This record gives sequence, C-alpha cells and structure tokens, in this order.
Amino acid sequence: MMSVVKIVGETTKEGLIFQVNLDRNSGILYTAQMKIIKIVPLLASFFLISSYAEVIKVACIGDSITLGAGVEDRERNNYPAQLQRILGSAYQVKNFGVSGSTMLRKGNWPWSNHSYGKDMARYQPDIVVIMLGTNDAKPVNWKYKKEFLPNTLTLIQSFKSLPSKPRILLCTPLPGLTGLASTPQNIPGKVIAEEVVPLVRQAAEQSHSELIDLFIEFSFFEEDLPSILPDKTHPGAKGAASIALRVADQIMVPRNIEFSVESQLKKEGVKVTKETFHGYDRFTFNLSTVDNAICVIVAPKSVIQGQPWIWRARFFGHQPALDQALLDRGYHLAYCDISNLFGSPKAVARWDKFYAFTQALGLSKKPILEGMSRGGLIVFNWAKANPKKVAAIYGDNPVCDIRSWPAKKSPGDWERCLNAWGKTEADMPDFKGNPIDGLEPLVKAHVPVFLPLGTKDQVVLLSENAHILAERYTKLGGSVTVWEKPNAGHHPHGLHPIFPLLRHLLYASGNPILPDLYQQASTQTFPLVDAPILQQRQQQLKQAKRILFLGDSITYGGDYVSFFTAWAEQQSFAPEASFVNMGLSSETVSGLSEKGHAGGTFPRPDLQERLGRVLSQYKPDLIFACYGMNCAIYKPFDAERFAAYQKGITKLKVEAEKAGAQVVFITPPYFDNHGKAGPFEYADVLRRYSHWLVSKRADGWDVIDLNTEMTARIKGAQVLDPAFSVQRDKIHPNPAGHRIMAQSLINYYTDPYSPTAEAIQQNVIDRERFNLTHQRMKILRDAWLSETKHKRPGVAKGLPLPEAEEKAARLSEKLKELACSRHS
Repeated sequence: MMSVVKIVGETTKEGLIFQVNLDRNSGILYTAQMKIIKIVPLLASFFLISSYAEVIKVACIGDSITLGAGVEDRERNNYPAQLQRILGSAYQVKNFGVSGSTMLRKGNWPWSNHSYGKDMARYQPDIVVIMLGTNDAKPVNWKYKKEFLPNTLTLIQSFKSLPSKPRILLCTPLPGLTGLASTPQNIPGKVIAEEVVPLVRQAAEQSHSELIDLFIEFSFFEEDLPSILPDKTHPGAKGAASIALRVADQIMVPRNIEFSVESQLKKEGVKVTKETFHGYDRFTFNLSTVDNAICVIVAPKSVIQGQPWIWRARFFGHQPALDQALLDRGYHLAYCDISNLFGSPKAVARWDKFYAFTQALGLSKKPILEGMSRGGLIVFNWAKANPKKVAAIYGDNPVCDIRSWPAKKSPGDWERCLNAWGKTEADMPDFKGNPIDGLEPLVKAHVPVFLPLGTKDQVVLLSENAHILAERYTKLGGSVTVWEKPNAGHHPHGLHPIFPLLRHLLYASGNPILPDLYQQASTQTFPLVDAPILQQRQQQLKQAKRILFLGDSITYGGDYVSFFTAWAEQQSFAPEASFVNMGLSSETVSGLSEKGHAGGTFPRPDLQERLGRVLSQYKPDLIFACYGMNCAIYKPFDAERFAAYQKGITKLKVEAEKAGAQVVFITPPYFDNHGKAGPFEYADVLRRYSHWLVSKRADGWDVIDLNTEMTARIKGAQVLDPAFSVQRDKIHPNPAGHRIMAQSLINYYTDPYSPTAEAIQQNVIDRERFNLTHQRMKILRDAWLSETKHKRPGVAKGLPLPEAEEKAARLSEKLKELACSRHS
C-alpha cells in the first residue's frame, strides 16, 4: 500500500506544489505513473514537507564496526552518524551496532539475542542495513559455519516480516588484515575473504536482498588499506566515511528490479557465451551487424534505474577496479572490439552500430567512455562524432595523436594505423583526425573529461598527447580534471585508489552526491563544521551592529535577505543589528556591460561608482556581497571578463576593510537554462567564477558557496520533475528559490549536515514574521539607495532616511511583540 506525501515548494502563483508517492515498504519515490525516480534527500532543505509526511527510517545493524569502535570521536564519526549527515533530515538513521556481535546464533555473542530486536519492532524501519560476519570468522564461532547462511536468511526474514516491510541492504564484511588466527579470539582475514564473504553474497541472492559489497569496496584502497584499517579490523573515521558513502549511494539511487540484460539479449535473438567477470555475469557474443566483432556486456547484480553503463574501449579486463566499482553500484560494463582500427572512421562506424544495439537492449543513452592508452583514439573520436550520447570521458594515459604513438614508437602498429585510416605518411603533416582536433562539439555538449596521467610515461608522451588535449579543451571552455601520478610511467593504468575518479564519473552520469562535498572521495570524513570555526563565524555575525547586503537585482528583490534577517534576529545571532539591503538591479562588480543593455538606454551600473558613498554613509561592520550573475554579461567564458570580475571583487574587499568592515562573499546563484541546449552554458561560466571565489578561502576570505548548494538542490528537484524551476526567466529566483539562497547563508552559520538545519528555517521563517521583515527591508532599501545617490534609472525613490528609519523601527517593535507572543 502506498501513502501520499505532498511536497510543497512555495504556495504562490508560481505553482511550486507537486505531489509524489512514497512507497513506505521500499523507501523509493515514484511518480504518479509509477516510474521509479531518484530519491533526493536534499529536497528537504528547501521544501516544506507537510506535517503528515514521515521521514524514511534507516536501521544500521552490525557489530563494533557499526558501533564505531576505533573511530575518532565515535559519536559524530561512526558510519551511521556520517550516513545521517549525507542523507539529511528526509531520513532518520539509528545505530543498532553491538560490539562483538555475530550473525551465528551459536556464536559467542549473537546480535539476534540483543534487546535491539525488540527495539527494531518499535522503530519499524523502512530500510535495514546489515553488516555482520567479522566476528563470526573467529575460530570460536566459525566452527558453526554451516549455520551461517541459514542464520543470515533467518535474520533477513525477521526484518522483512516487520509491518514496515523494510528494504534490506546486506553488506559483506570488510577485509581483515590479521591473516591466520593463532588464538580463538583473533579474526582471520583469510576466513572472511574465502568463506564469510561468499556466503553473504549467496544470502543476498537467495533472499533477493540488495548487496553492498564492502569487501570489494575496501579492496580498492589497495596499498592504502592499512591506514584505513589502523588496527587491521576496525576502520577509522575515513573508513567509516567510505562505508557511509557507499550505503548512501545504495539508498539514494533507485533500482530497476525488472531489468535483465540477459533477457534483453534473448529477446534480440543473440547467442551468448555466459561466463563470470569478478563474480558478475559476463555475456560474450558476436554480432553480424557489428562486423562480427567480439562484444561483451557484464551485468550488475542490482541494476540502477535508467541502466547506466561504462563502455571500455580496449584491453578488456585490464586494471578492472573502476569497472568493478561501477558494476557494484549497478552500472553495466560493455566492450566492442575495435582492435587495429586506431580510432579511424571504420572504428567509429563499428561503435555506432554497437551503440544502436545497446539502445535496443535498453541501456542508457549516455555511457561513460573509458579509454586506456590507444583506447583514447576511439573514445574521443567517437565522442566527437556523437557528443550528445556521452556522459563523460575517462582517458588513462590516452593516445591523442597517432603521429606521436604509434608513429614514433611502434613501426608495425604505425603501418596498421595508416592502413586503417587509408592514409600515407605524406598525409600526416596536415592530418586533422586526432582526438586533439575538432573538440568544439564535445565542449558545446558539456562533456567532462577526466585524465589520470603517469608523469614519467615514455610510451605515450604527455607533452604530445594528453597535455595538448587538456590545454585545447580548457581554452575552448571545456571541463578537464587531471590527476598526475608522480614518477608513474605508462603503467600501471588507473587511479589508485580509484575513489576521486569514481565519484566524478558517478556524478557526471547522474549520481546525486556531489564530488565537491569532499576533496578525495571516500578518503575523508563528512565532518560537522568544526566548533571553533562555527563559533568564529557566529561571533562575527553577533558582533556586527550594521550589516549591509550588496548585489544585483536578485539581492535588490531581497526575499533571501529578509529570510536570513528573520532567522538571524529570531535565533539571537543579530538581535539588535541593523540590516540594510542596498542591492541594485543590473549592477556588476566587474564594470562591464553588454551592448544594447536595457534597450541601449543605459549601461549596467558599476558598484565601484557608488561603493565609497555607501561605505562612508552607512558605515557597515559586516557586508554580504553576492555578485557574478551579471558580471560575465551572459556571454561565454572569457579570460578578460573573468579578470575584470576578480579585480572588482578584490577591490570591494580592500575598500571595505579600509572602511572597517568585514566582507562575506556569496558565490553567484544558479543559472537555469531549463534544459535547453545553447551555444554555451552560462551556468558553467558562473561555476568557474564560483570556484575562484571558493579558492580564496585559502587566503582567509569568508565565502559562502551558494552556487554549489543551489545547483545541487535545483538539479535534485528536477529529478522528480524535469520541468521544475525556481527561475522562470533563468535568472531571478521566485520565493522558493530565495528560500534556497537563504538556507545556504543559514548553513554557513550552523551545521549544514545537521538533521535539524532546515527545521530551524521552517520554525522561524513563518509567513507573518517574513512579511514584517520584508516590508521593513524594502523601506530601508529604497531610502538608503536614494540617500547614497545611485545612478541607475528606473529605481523608485525612497522615503527620506529619518522617516524610513522611524517606520522601520515601528516594524521592529511589531516583530519583537510577535516573538514575545509566540513564547508566552
């Protein structure tokens, strides 16, 4: 049975009210048409969920690893606590870890004998995450190993029998680095690897539970694993973050339990050889429609909705860690042999045919392309011919110019290469068929490129291949991420550990967890904001007596200013401060203006023209400055325009500090192109401006990263409803959009991962308080803009300042009376 949850954006004429169905049995959201869509916990931070909507309850069952033994600051950093912070308050995560507990009922401390069993009946979880088996491997317990599988199935069934009918996520144990046991209490890693883990995988298959293979996940740390498991068994905070992130992936990304690539292959009448690939079903076949080339598709055990996939170009099975990680997360892996075709039109034509076949099977329209070494030739050349069919490109020490390799390194391959292209050496000086040529279609399609590179590669020289490609792609405005591996050669391929690359590829292909949440995916914690930093920020706000907002028309509109002001006053962060908004429509901090602005009647205002008057007359202690939307004047990224923005922002900071004010910069808001392809993506331009501002934190600047948070929340909402927008004109947020902006500011002064972060906003910024605060803001805004003699035409004249301040004071008294009545 399904319960209806109404998710409300802002009850205004914009119509930001839509309805979804929540299947409490699975914790998965469905549309009214029953199409599975992504769970987006980030929605909770800007949608007001009506009182009858319940959070999704997550129960974490396990031993001391779940409890958090060995984790620094255990209560904050055990994996369930970090999972809570990742998922947000749309979920409630409870830790049911029992130190030393076993799956085995005859073990020395069975989890099922603990009182938590009764607690689970009271809790009625929607999702149960089970991670047991480590203590079972002890000799004192493993003598009952024949009962491990039936005991596991019994425990799963006990949870499935709960009235809440929870979704079951069964985790394999982590690797043990203890080797063979010498005493009954030791935990032998060999038993975990060779006996316990296979039985857990078997239990998941037999019980139709979702498998989270943490044994495989942690093996990807390779030589770093000892530091992740400092006592050889228990992860520290970084390892707990890895568990939390992997579990969050499983929870947040919905599954398509009905899809089977094996069944699809049978429907297409394809004869396959079924084998295994690192425990996954591998289907090998030849297609007459694809020149009878060898083709391979490997199926995940649990398919992600939309059937995403990674397309390996060459050397199938070599350095498979990334492929395995994606398979484990529900991606398919595909391969179509193009040996000795060297990215030629023949290779591209063959891949065109294989791509068409994958679409008939039902795989997603945009795969990740994976090109190691000479595989770089086909992935880039096919992508340039099919830019709208690519989610991302992963090039690993890729060949990007055949005149470098094979021409200079492999005579036999060079001869075969020329033959494949139908060229002679005489054609090569003017050859323009390399990956480094004609990259504009990929840039226009916003295809991100990721390049792990060995700096000592003497086979495929970086200076003649990847570095040229990266430089050209960047100059065209494309996104390139490079990981240089010091002292590494052409081999080994891959990034070690794989997690930074993996997280970027997941996000590029639709995973909702932002890579920017942390610098190295799965290798650091998701911390609460450190108390000293929060205290410093809060003191800055509390000590300010005159607070100024500067910006363009979005700030001038001011809803987010009023939301934030209401919160700050109610929470006693600034109970006696004066808040004044002097945002000015059309304004830039760069001093630039496009031709024909405002129909040619006036150029964009420049903040620098009025900044001195504003500072000397208002005398602010603290300034919030939000610029960037207008500063690139709605054109493609340009180095000179960017430099003007940087210069203007820097000058604002210098002049403000000279006047005795501190500045908190706010990165530009999101620009919503409503999914329409254009000659360039202005959102990407603003993202680059934002990244620069955020980078200035290293120099001690105070920066609120609105752009990243707003982008994540809007794109998250668009998963539920592709037509969703809070910026109907692409630029100006409606009231719901201003709420998102205000929440980013609130997060800066609170803990953004706290389950109660958005509850603060919901409890404080009610309609009556907001209306009074907003009315006061507009009165003071108009008066101060007039007082400081801005030069922009078309702005309504404000009241004389004394009269405006008198009216504002009366509204402040009403707000205090309102607060007293609420507390009485």
